[in-house]
Amino acid sequence: INSVYGASGKGEKGIAALKKQLAAILGFEVDGYVLVDLEAFIETVDLVGGVTFNVPQRMYYNDPTQNLYIDLQAGEQLLDGQHAMQLVRYRRYAEADIQRTKVQQDFLKALAKKCLTFGNITKIKPMIEIFMEYVDTDLTLGNMVYFAQELLKCNFDDMESFTLPGRGGVMINGGDHYALFPSQVLEIVNENFNPYDTDIPLSNLHIRTSGGSGSSY
Repeated sequence: INSVYGASGKGEKGIAALKKQLAAILGFEVDGYVLVDLEAFIETVDLVGGVTFNVPQRMYYNDPTQNLYIDLQAGEQLLDGQHAMQLVRYRRYAEADIQRTKVQQDFLKALAKKCLTFGNITKIKPMIEIFMEYVDTDLTLGNMVYFAQELLKCNFDDMESFTLPGRGGVMINGGDHYALFPSQVLEIVNENFNPYDTDIPLSNLHIRTSGGSGSSY
């Protein structure tokens, strides 16, 4: 999934390929997309006055070729936009990208909660301006107004996020992959995301778990 958008040429072609790939894995087509420029993330964190977050470990990484410099101490602290970006881009964990994904999910929950505090509700206009400049989506204005209204009703302490179960380090066609466990993926989809009235069958999921040309289940 990480490579689909870029490998397909980005833009509309990249989004179309990504939606097709997600449908193959999940068993249903997603309704829409939101493509966020990194600058939007930084500016949003700064706009709400930073986010207090418990950095799980000492983080240090320097890669001039990516213009990437990360230097964070472990522990609870107020992160501004630049330091929040360092947090979500860090990937040297014992569990590699799985732990990185969890940290990203936890931070986004904390950011969403901070955005919807009473003081930050007054900053809706500059938030919209950031959105209009740095975000590309096929959602209509009506869609976005609806989602904004629903967000105000949410209890972010009860919000759940999921990482599809699988294992890393699986070689498929010469590439290093995170191989999904189809039956466990299906269980998560049917319990939490299935848009239909009946369960999605395993035959609707096309998840390759081997290096062959076909799909394995």
